[in-house]
Amino acid sequence: MSNMRRRTINPMAGIPMTRPVLAPTTPKTPTPVPKRNIVISESPITSLPSHSASLPFDWKAASSGQSSTFSTPVNRSRDRLSGLRNNGTPASNGTSKRVVRKKSFWEKASAMPSQIWFNITELPELIPWPESQAMGRWSGGLAHLIHFCCRWSQLRGLRDEDLGWYDMYEESWFDWSTIFSFFLLVGSGLVTFYLFTRIRVYRIHHHQPAGRATQSLVSSPHAKFVDASLESEAPETPTTRERTLRIAWATLMSTYRFLFNQPTPAEDLSRKSNQIQELEVWAPGDFEKTLFTVYSPVHSLLWRTWDFNNWFLVLCILGLVSLQVHGLMYTYEALVKDRAIISAEVMNEYDQKFVNPRIFPVRRDVATSTNEAEFITSYDLDRSKVITPSRFRRIYE
Repeated sequence: MSNMRRRTINPMAGIPMTRPVLAPTTPKTPTPVPKRNIVISESPITSLPSHSASLPFDWKAASSGQSSTFSTPVNRSRDRLSGLRNNGTPASNGTSKRVVRKKSFWEKASAMPSQIWFNITELPELIPWPESQAMGRWSGGLAHLIHFCCRWSQLRGLRDEDLGWYDMYEESWFDWSTIFSFFLLVGSGLVTFYLFTRIRVYRIHHHQPAGRATQSLVSSPHAKFVDASLESEAPETPTTRERTLRIAWATLMSTYRFLFNQPTPAEDLSRKSNQIQELEVWAPGDFEKTLFTVYSPVHSLLWRTWDFNNWFLVLCILGLVSLQVHGLMYTYEALVKDRAIISAEVMNEYDQKFVNPRIFPVRRDVATSTNEAEFITSYDLDRSKVITPSRFRRIYE
């Protein structure tokens, strides 16, 4: 079959040609090529030592929250700070430790005065003092007790009038009771001065009365003009020394103008455009107010008149003075609080009844919408007839 040939004739030349005839053959299955597997004997993942194979899992350490016995990146950084090895054991002496420079003896000696002064200044803040009002009451009561002891000692030391004046020549009037009485009088005066000179400074920027083109001082004796260049800086409360010098100078100048009939100097209106107003408001503390109520300079002077003959009358006067001052302060504080409450309520009612209804009016969003069923086309209407509302309603329905 394989040698059989078919004869054909070339139509162009008429020459017979032979063409091989292919017999049907059976398809052959291709031979599979074996795959070549690549095996990495040392992998960067499998080459690391297995912790589970060498160290069993410690359930007790896991339940109690202890640190692991093997090294981890977190433990490694933590051990580096604490001075431990990777396996959790203490580092040897050969590892580097943190070097802390110690101060020399001369540095400690030179810094000792400033450290002592710092501890002294911080001591009042560290002591658990009682409340201001209770501290003022206890301080005033202690001052009364000391003054009573001083006055009792002075009265017991007086000589009898029948003995004559010659026995008093060798006695000294400057004893310990006089010293304590003097210090109590001076201390009460200083507390009173500090009470009435403790202020808080406020600055007014936009005060301009109606009908005036320029600024004018508010109706307060504690208001004044200051330079506007100090506007960016926080207002500083003047110290006691500055306050004392200012009051003394103002008193001296007022006395001079009153005695010599000198006019008050006119204010420079050209400088007011670059100035703002500063108001000094009295801000008394609770300790000073309570101490002034219990023990004031008036109480100290009344103790000088106390003796065995008028002791009851003087004690009654001392109590009445304290009650009078306490009642006046309590009533005035209540008046200030009531005025603040009234001002706040007036502004609240003004906001609710006038400002808020105009700034935030109550509005309702109303809108209309249509859909396809509500559209009326020319096919639904007869143009030859007049459309009446009833016909329109009937068509719409």
